[in-house]
Amino acid sequence: MEKKITKYPFEEKANEFLAFRKGIPSEASYKELDRRLRRINCEMIMLKDKGEISTLSPAKMTADDIMAYFLYRKSRKVSASDIEHDFGTLDQLLSFNDNAAVRTCEQRNPVSSPRGTGLRGSIPFRRRPTAGSSP
Repeated sequence: MEKKITKYPFEEKANEFLAFRKGIPSEASYKELDRRLRRINCEMIMLKDKGEISTLSPAKMTADDIMAYFLYRKSRKVSASDIEHDFGTLDQLLSFNDNAAVRTCEQRNPVSSPRGTGLRGSIPFRRRPTAGSSP
């Protein structure tokens, strides 16, 4: 079987992921996921055009591509909560495409949390629950 090359593989894979997820979350959650993926797609296209990421393919994205997206979102002064949601969504999409780049990026870049708490952890943009807290 011959694989077709598309101009916008992120959008194509996001649509496949959304089709797979249809009916699993609530309708409101599904719409939010769709909206978030469309925005991330536009931002990834812009970063690719600027040469800041290597590919638009969720199957081929690297930890460096994910870090470039994280730095872009931070530079836009996006809230830590929104960044956490974006990276959760990206992790789901990339995992759906057998790619662990988000988790690899998290492990390679232990920095202070985006919430400014000064806590150190293995994740630069997603807060982990602590003992005794709810997830």
